[in-house]
Order: sequence, then structure tokens, then C-alpha cells
Amino acid sequence: MSAAPPDHDPKGRTMLEQDPSIRHAPLPTRKTLRRRRNPLIQLYRFALLNSRMAYIALRGHK
Repeated sequence: MSAAPPDHDPKGRTMLEQDPSIRHAPLPTRKTLRRRRNPLIQLYRFALLNSRMAYIALRGHK
């Protein structure tokens, strides 16, 4: 089995031949991209997610 070229998906389709639902999907805004790339926001989200998981785990061990 040969690997597909980098500009093709696993089925051998080019980027222009992708499923229409993917082609017409909305692109993220500049604000969204900035939030995704900001390390401080990511650190905050990481800590928040971990605290939620810890709360659930500790609540189950009473």
C-alpha cells in the first residue's frame, strides 16, 4: 500500500476534491485564532479543566 502524496487525503483526493461540507465550513475569526494561540489563555483553560476533573474524581471517592 503506497502513501498518498502530502496534498492528498488518505483516499487519494486532492484538497479541491474534498467533501463540500468541509470546503464550505466557516473559518475561525482573528479573535478566535488569537485566543487559541495565546499561552496564558491556554494555561488558564488547562488549569480550569484539570480542577474540574479533580473535583469529579474527589467527589466520587467519598
